Amino acid sequence: MPFIGTHEKHRGKGMCRKFMAIIESALSYLEVENLVIPSSKEKVKSWKNSYGFQPISHSMKNDLRDWNALMFHDSIRLQKVLPISKGREDEQAENKERGLPDLNLEAPPSD
Repeated sequence: MPFIGTHEKHRGKGMCRKFMAIIESALSYLEVENLVIPSSKEKVKSWKNSYGFQPISHSMKNDLRDWNALMFHDSIRLQKVLPISKGREDEQAENKERGLPDLNLEAPPSD
């Protein structure tokens, strides 16, 4: 996610913030604990100030050594600790308040 592009007619309307909230909500629902992204040097401040990312911790650096991960030249890894997912109903209500769609990540009932 080093680059997020928004059509010019939608810029400045909080689309990236909504996009990130949906991604974080889905990952939290799936019990993902940390979101790690590569960032260009120019965008680190924006990721930190606007979305709560921080430079990756020493322990996370050690954990990532064991994983195959795509990194771009001169990119900086940032991480965000994701909140523990609430119950499905609580999450739906919170997303509705924030103007986010229901992700409906549960499998449909089988016949």
